[in-house]
Amino acid sequence: MKQIIHICPRFIIGFIASITLFVSMMPAAMAKPQQDTGVVCRLQTDKDIFPAGESQNIVLKISLDAPLAPADIQRPAVNIALVLDRSGSMNGIKIEQAKAAAQEALNRLGLQDIFSLVTYNNTIQTIVPAQQPGNKRQISNTIRQIQAGGNTALFGGVSQGAAEIRKNIENDYVHRIVLLSDGLANVGPSTPEDLGRLGAALIKENISVTTVGGG
Repeated sequence: MKQIIHICPRFIIGFIASITLFVSMMPAAMAKPQQDTGVVCRLQTDKDIFPAGESQNIVLKISLDAPLAPADIQRPAVNIALVLDRSGSMNGIKIEQAKAAAQEALNRLGLQDIFSLVTYNNTIQTIVPAQQPGNKRQISNTIRQIQAGGNTALFGGVSQGAAEIRKNIENDYVHRIVLLSDGLANVGPSTPEDLGRLGAALIKENISVTTVGGG
């Protein structure tokens, strides 16, 4: 008889903590009613038990349920730049999921917010310059047309997203870049140290960077 063990995925607790910071600033429409006032995190694997001593892949589902915001409190307006990796390594399900995430984020913004969209492979392109998201249908159509191919200038993509954020940096917004990528940078500055320095420099400008990994 094989020994079996239960998996406790503690390694993702730090990742969850970083997500909850971003969840706290998103619209109340994202939240489900809860009786308490905290964010509830649920972890679920695709299997309950696993044979010991065998290397295998598991699927881990992370769910975050936040309470509805009080009716008398309005969330801060956001100045958000989505930076979407459209390099060849993103081809297939990854690019489709990234585009779906971009459209979902767009749908949750209001006219008090600022939205911009930058895509990159070996070249950088500002698909949607910083603007109020009034014409969501047109922007969504633009997102759907994004195709994957080429190399990965991640540093340049994030830098261009920062340029869009800076157009409104003096105004009273929550300034944030959201990077949607599989993280395989290979054009321009691409080491973890290079990218870490970029993130640190942006923090000094009051621009936060959230990374959502695909694949």
